[in-house]
Amino acid sequence: MQAAPSCYGSMVASTSDEVTTSSSRGPMTMSVSKTNSQFIEAPAFFYDMDTDLKELKTALKDVDLLNDSGYRSVMERSSHPFSTSLVFHEDNGFDSEDDASDEHWDGYLTVGADRIKIRDMSDILATRYAFISGARTSEGLTIVTFPDSRSTLPFEDYSLLVKYLLQVPPLEDSHKGFVIIIDRRSDKWSSVRTLLLQISVIQLESSAELRKYIHHEHLTMDVGGLIKYNHLEWVQHRMDIERMKASATAIAASLTEFGKTLRETELPNDADSTARILELQTAEKMAIKEEFKIAVRKGFTLLKSVRQLDKKPTPEQLSPTRLHNVTAIERMLVQLEETERSFDSFWTKHERRLRYCLELRQFEDSFRKLQAAFARHMLYLEEHREVGNCTNKALHLAEQHRQYAEGAMVSEKRSIGHLILPYSSYF
Repeated sequence: MQAAPSCYGSMVASTSDEVTTSSSRGPMTMSVSKTNSQFIEAPAFFYDMDTDLKELKTALKDVDLLNDSGYRSVMERSSHPFSTSLVFHEDNGFDSEDDASDEHWDGYLTVGADRIKIRDMSDILATRYAFISGARTSEGLTIVTFPDSRSTLPFEDYSLLVKYLLQVPPLEDSHKGFVIIIDRRSDKWSSVRTLLLQISVIQLESSAELRKYIHHEHLTMDVGGLIKYNHLEWVQHRMDIERMKASATAIAASLTEFGKTLRETELPNDADSTARILELQTAEKMAIKEEFKIAVRKGFTLLKSVRQLDKKPTPEQLSPTRLHNVTAIERMLVQLEETERSFDSFWTKHERRLRYCLELRQFEDSFRKLQAAFARHMLYLEEHREVGNCTNKALHLAEQHRQYAEGAMVSEKRSIGHLILPYSSYF
């Protein structure tokens, strides 16, 4: 007596009006013909492998840091740390244990139209109800596996799980379609009915038959393949990447507010206030650099963990999921570097304007002091019109005038020199 047949499900997204699927075994052959209207509508949002970077890049395009700047004191608004730097030193501590245990490095991610905490998504993925190993069929279709995990999920969590998994592969791969492998060898057929509704199915009796359709090099060890897939490791890496995305998004939002603050406030008309503004904005700039440095350090720590730098594997030795995650992290770090260059370029121009404004205000103050000195000299001359009524008196008055004139000229030449010297580069 033969054992109850086991089931493997397969789904391939198609734009044709009919889908016909059959296996090579006579009694197990199934033919499914359905119109497009009978299929479950695919999730509206597909994940692109570049999404980690594109969302950040889109946000940063809105920063518009190079517009005319103004200033509003950091004392009048909440502080937002942000920075940018890929210049590293040996004391940066990429291996810091604090990064791995930082419970505050969390955030939110978008799954379809839903916004969910990264930790909650991690809990759903950790059930191992379904996963993507990163492998593909010979036709290049992404494989989604529902292992025999005996776990159950509420419909809301199931919906979030499927949407998230379908947005993990690159966008072009999502358009090609997916192949679903359902492993229920130790369960009943009724356990997969909900999964098989309106899905083209190829029913198989063993993993050996499965390898006729999908090469064993593209299958995980759960279903008789060669891929060593560590689900907990995959969940950890994906959630770390989502945290990195959330951190980058927060930095982009802070940069936007920083640029807006500069544009909305006019520079003052006195040297002391201008110097204070320059001091405060320089402090904010240093905070930006430091916060971005922290984000990049976490990114490199994550990259080292995913890339297994201690084992130094070649790209061919990385599992499909590791290779995908390494690519996503590297591209995000490149985007952060580009952001740093953009921010540094903006700050150089903005700081030059601030320093020019400060020097101008200092020039104006010195000029006013020089005018006041000339006024005092004119008053002195007006008050000392006496010429003397004898030779000795005239000589005495002339000597007093000469001494006063020499002292005044030395003082005014020094003042004029101080006025002109800082601005010699502008002439």
